[in-house]
Amino acid sequence: LLIRRLVGAGMVELRHWKPGRTTNGVFGVVKDANAGSLRLIIDARPANQLRVGGTPMPVRLPTPEDLASLQVPAVSPTTGRPPKIWTSKRDVSNFFHQLLIPPWMQDILALPALTPEQLRAGGFDPEGTAVPVCLTLPMGFCDSVYLTQQISQHLCRAFIPADRYVVNNKALTSGPLAVIYIDDFVLTCLEDHLSRMRRMDAAIGHAIQRARLPENKAKR
Repeated sequence: LLIRRLVGAGMVELRHWKPGRTTNGVFGVVKDANAGSLRLIIDARPANQLRVGGTPMPVRLPTPEDLASLQVPAVSPTTGRPPKIWTSKRDVSNFFHQLLIPPWMQDILALPALTPEQLRAGGFDPEGTAVPVCLTLPMGFCDSVYLTQQISQHLCRAFIPADRYVVNNKALTSGPLAVIYIDDFVLTCLEDHLSRMRRMDAAIGHAIQRARLPENKAKR
């Protein structure tokens, strides 16, 4: 039933087994205990062992330390009072699984084959193809975070310079600063720069829309 749902969502495809395919595991972790939902995780350690070059690509993500190091003046230069800090946030829905992977990655990201009984229970041909193969980027692949972070930063490259990221700049007095964490796009600024931050936030929204990525508006 799980595989039928994944096939319907375009996340996997049933294929014949062929030499060179690598079988990976699947498990779930609690996502929302109240709703009884699980987050599906592809255990891609077998695929990761085949990665050319050994270690994954290095990725620099913002951390709580970066946020704690932000420099805020004691008083606003325009009002003379303690400054107000504003933030905005946008989130891409199911970002990893919006990204289709190339054939060579599909071949190393196969899941355990289904038995004829399991195929029948899922509404498939019990004599048909039985190997689920990933079509979208799984979280468990060793370079998934690097790839998604690079894509997110690329979407904003035209209007968020490198010196506007909190990993490179800690002074809020210099204008709005950005925190991009995989699929989260966060801006923060002093009230003096609020209009500029709103323009940057709108530009992020347009970039997400142009890339045909679905925004999770409930998290905006």
